[in-house]
Amino acid sequence: MKRIFKVIILLILLIPIKTYALTGSVNLECTPEKISPNNNVTCKITGQATDGEVTGLSMDLRLSENISLVSFEASDDWQGDASENKIGLYTSSNKKDNFNIGTLVIKVKDSTTTTTEVVSLVNVIFANESFEEVSLSSATKSINITSSNNFLSSLSTNIEQINFDKNRLEYNIEVDADTIIVSATAEDKNAKVTGNVGTIKLSYGKNILKINVTNENNETRVYTINVTRKDYRSTNNFLAALTIEKVSLPFRENIFIYNVSVENDIEQVKVSAALQDSKSRFVNNYGPRTVSLKEGTNEVLIKIEAENGGVQTYKINIVRKETTDNKKDDTSLKNIIIDNKILDAKKEENKYTIPYDTDKIDIKVTPSSNKSKVEIIGNDNLQVGENIITIKVTAEDGTTKEYKIIVTKKNKGESLDDNNYLKKLEIENYDISFNKDTLNYTIKIGSESSLNINCILSSDKATYVIEGNNNLKNNSVVKIIVTAENNETRTYNIHIEKQTNYLMIVIIVETLLIIAILSYMMLKKKRDNNEEE
Repeated sequence: MKRIFKVIILLILLIPIKTYALTGSVNLECTPEKISPNNNVTCKITGQATDGEVTGLSMDLRLSENISLVSFEASDDWQGDASENKIGLYTSSNKKDNFNIGTLVIKVKDSTTTTTEVVSLVNVIFANESFEEVSLSSATKSINITSSNNFLSSLSTNIEQINFDKNRLEYNIEVDADTIIVSATAEDKNAKVTGNVGTIKLSYGKNILKINVTNENNETRVYTINVTRKDYRSTNNFLAALTIEKVSLPFRENIFIYNVSVENDIEQVKVSAALQDSKSRFVNNYGPRTVSLKEGTNEVLIKIEAENGGVQTYKINIVRKETTDNKKDDTSLKNIIIDNKILDAKKEENKYTIPYDTDKIDIKVTPSSNKSKVEIIGNDNLQVGENIITIKVTAEDGTTKEYKIIVTKKNKGESLDDNNYLKKLEIENYDISFNKDTLNYTIKIGSESSLNINCILSSDKATYVIEGNNNLKNNSVVKIIVTAENNETRTYNIHIEKQTNYLMIVIIVETLLIIAILSYMMLKKKRDNNEEE
């Protein structure tokens, strides 16, 4: 059948062309008119006949170098085909006025770098039912090819030279300025440059500048300039002095935690501090001040910010001794024990972490007064995430107080941290050569009754308590108990040896010897006098 069609078309084309009243035109409409390489364009071919009817037509398809024919499909009532870029069609239903001819699909090659390609229909001939032909004007359509170029052609700053290579995406420079001007030019005029261009304000240290180049296909290439601004600012955030009114504090600039106690009748203390560096400052609300003390432990923080912004914190734990009076309104707690772990009974809010398979925890609470009553609320069906368990204490006179335990339940498969090591253990005036795996240390002390101990944990999820650090005697043991998030404990022991004051012994012995000699001499003299008489 195809061969018959071709013969018919050939016969039509072989008939001599002569002037005839039939006129018309062909038209190309292509979508999209703008396309990226390696994509297809669909062109609709239509015709128009005036002063007659069309029963057959032929035309040649001409494509520019970087596009190729994918397919041609004639409209429903046309017969024939397109081969070797030649279209030949005929129909049994004569066409007049405006009519559809077919649909052309072409593809833009992936390697094209041109901006415009052309589709043309040339040698266009219409024929009527009498095989009379008329030559028509060509139809041409331009297709705009979008650029995939998202390179920069230049990249520079007003301060430091950049050895620019369009294929290199990252650069590092160092400057001594608070601003920099970045200039960037796209290699393709239709690409857009955005990001950190123009005048950029620089922070001290590393500044990461991103320059984005976006092509017509909305593909972006990012160039990065790491600009390090030199920082000559002071890093000193140490104290020169730290004192507490009515308290002896053995201050050292590199000791950051202090533990002191005061009597119950001291309700407030004045904390004074002096800076080492005049360019540093106290962080707002964390400078020298008067602190009101509650019974139990009071945490006082002194924070110093260096000129370069670095912050150092000194912590003072001030324990105000509790009154021994038996108050009817006593709602305090003596201890809180969860799964054999001792929590801080003086805090109104403690935090605790449990594994996924735990729905309830073992809580033991002892009130300070045996006449107070304790009620535990919320310790059932603990859910993943944060749970609040309330300990309600009712005193003898009906006064109530609530303590909260924030219990965090881990997700399924999420384990608890088992790190219960100390990272650092320092004892003021003593070198113990600390090693995290060594649990026992022995030190010889003088007349002091307690030690100034500084502990730093290996894990921020662990906690520690110090026991036995008071009224130190020979063979006393100071225990530092570190509890991991999974409640496993590790105890570091400091064994105390009290040094014998040999000088005092010598003085006492010498004094006794002198007394004995004098007594002997006096007795001897008295005896001699008696003999003379």
